[in-house]
Amino acid sequence: MLSARLRYFLEVARCGSLSEASQHLRITVSAVSRQIANLESELATPLFERTHRGMTLTPAGVALQGYATRSLADSERVTRLLRAGVRDLGPHVRVVTSDGLSHLAVDAAIAAQGLLPGLDITLHVAASEEIAPMVREGAADLGLGFRAGSAQDVTILGTWSSAVCAMARAGHPLAGRGEVGIADLLEFNLVLPAGNSLGRLVALLGALRPREGRGVLQAGTLDCMLRTVEGSDAVGIVTAISLRDRIDAARCVRIPLSLPPLGPRTVSLYAPRGRAGSEAEQRFAALLMARLAG
Repeated sequence: MLSARLRYFLEVARCGSLSEASQHLRITVSAVSRQIANLESELATPLFERTHRGMTLTPAGVALQGYATRSLADSERVTRLLRAGVRDLGPHVRVVTSDGLSHLAVDAAIAAQGLLPGLDITLHVAASEEIAPMVREGAADLGLGFRAGSAQDVTILGTWSSAVCAMARAGHPLAGRGEVGIADLLEFNLVLPAGNSLGRLVALLGALRPREGRGVLQAGTLDCMLRTVEGSDAVGIVTAISLRDRIDAARCVRIPLSLPPLGPRTVSLYAPRGRAGSEAEQRFAALLMARLAG
């Protein structure tokens, strides 16, 4: 349903190379080049900067990439539903979120479907640094994540601050303490988030090296961290907002943490720049912002 010209454009944008795009598309380089040139002529603006390193999107190209990616996703969704016999397609919202914030997005999704019957929601979990680019490139309508790197060419609908804290099982020796510091943490095995910005910040500190006989577990999801903490004397380091409404006080507790280099983290809600969101997107964003503010 998306024109071949736009599909060729998206592939070149993804690869950054005419030759690589032609291999994936299984057509000649000249055919791909001709379609891109025709598209630029039709739009009366260059979409790529040609350098010896390859093809780089111009600002106009970035804008078109967002439109084309959304159009491709919408066309694939409509095709899939029509082939399945669905005729009432209804509204659809695509959301990308950090793992530590996914429970807030799920709560907003449940509330949104209660307000807008027939609403379809796609919820994708990604690393924080991938979220703004996914929104910018049209792969998502809304993005929720911890601020990581540049957020250019997207609209920030709201920001919220959350402290970094420790978590431990109920009854742990550190439970009930007013505040814990590095010396307290090093007496126990540590559980750190793997593959996200907080994990990298902690690694940069270089001071969190447990005492002899203790170790570090790097867990890819918050659920893995919680399971480890609840079943052992290990202590986890997380962002406080990630634990909101997600821990059972009878099994796990949050402990204030004193690590001066780790200040509060910023949570941001992103939307595409220069595009008015649909009613469903606006409703979902409002519900999500209310959830974050609470």
